Amino acid sequence: MRLTRFLRPLAQPFDMVRRLYFLSQRPSSYADIDPGIAPLVEQFAQIPSVQTLASCQGHPTRHRSPYISFSSTVEIAEAIDARVQGALSQNQLNYYWSIMGVFNQDSRLTFLLYSPELKVLARGTWSAFYHLGLCRQAVEQDIETIGQLIAGKNCVSLPGARH
Repeated sequence: MRLTRFLRPLAQPFDMVRRLYFLSQRPSSYADIDPGIAPLVEQFAQIPSVQTLASCQGHPTRHRSPYISFSSTVEIAEAIDARVQGALSQNQLNYYWSIMGVFNQDSRLTFLLYSPELKVLARGTWSAFYHLGLCRQAVEQDIETIGQLIAGKNCVSLPGARH
């Protein structure tokens, strides 16, 4: 109890700086594509029946993990997920990645490619700074690997894909 009373005043300046920093950040438009996720978004664009809805490269200061939200057929989402799970089983990815189906506000099925592991790690200030900042190359390597899987460099082409 006494230790928290001592540490709380030390944390207050850090919290104030963090709050001011977050207030100064403007939300970005969904039309803007983060450079760290752009190669993967481009691979998704090569598949005719896939439309990217939103994406993020992951930001340690905003506690956001990387993701791509997209619409497609269930078969294509299953094929992408099968490739990602295959890469995970062969230890080709640094983090666990998955595809989750979500109904949007129009009751249409959309999909989210994301790392549940990074989503949890991005919540903590220090772990977000470490995984999405200092060790960013592991995240970028995963994004590149998933892009190669989608491009069909390591597997048979996805249904309806142009290569």
